[in-house]
Amino acid sequence: MKTLLFLLFLFLINVAHAHFKMDKDDRKVIRKEIIIEKDSDEDDGGSRSRFSHSHSSSSSSSSSSSESRERWHPKRPRKPSRPSRPPAAKPKCEENWYTSYRPQGIWCLRVGIGHLDYHQAQAQCATYGGVLSGIQNDWERQLIANESVRQLIPHNVNIAGVWLGALHVDGTNTFAWNDGFTTGTEGMFMGPGQPDNALGDARGPQNCLQLIVMTPNYWNAPDKWQTFNRLIDDYWCHFAHDPPQRMYACGKRGPPVTSG
Repeated sequence: MKTLLFLLFLFLINVAHAHFKMDKDDRKVIRKEIIIEKDSDEDDGGSRSRFSHSHSSSSSSSSSSSESRERWHPKRPRKPSRPSRPPAAKPKCEENWYTSYRPQGIWCLRVGIGHLDYHQAQAQCATYGGVLSGIQNDWERQLIANESVRQLIPHNVNIAGVWLGALHVDGTNTFAWNDGFTTGTEGMFMGPGQPDNALGDARGPQNCLQLIVMTPNYWNAPDKWQTFNRLIDDYWCHFAHDPPQRMYACGKRGPPVTSG
């Protein structure tokens, strides 16, 4: 009986030892798996961490590099837009000549004083490189009249006849500008009843034109010229005595008008 109990005791000890060993081995396996899994997680996490860190470092480096470039290589400021060119100054006539901007181009004008008939006045204008001038418009008429008055006042003269560049048209009762540049009849401001060709005076036809000009001192004088101030009268080309003070208006082509 004792022998049987002893054998049973040994059997139980062996079983317990085997169970304990198996349990220990299982725990080792489980622990090993846990360690492996943990290592794996750490590796993955490390990789992720390293990747993230590397990415962050790259971004930081890129940002730092960008900031460095911006710091040391700032963008150049935009050049201010070039201001538009001012309009070109209009060309003008030379000294001692007035400038008239006609539709057909620039016309230069000047007024002279001298006891000359029409042909002599034409020759005098030629010495300036011009001809006796027509009147394109009212502005030119007033210009010639004003300049004539300005020259008359120092001479204490109150009225004058200014020769113009025009001639009678044969077979008609009309006149035409003959300076080669004046056009139309806008500047043909005739005095009362003009042209009248002196009403058939024995001295012959009045084939030329004069602009009658008066200073302010003469306007109210009782005279046949009273209603002719700054108006045109037909006159004999070869006479130079009515009015006795003679003047002339010269003209010539001015500089070309450039575009832009």
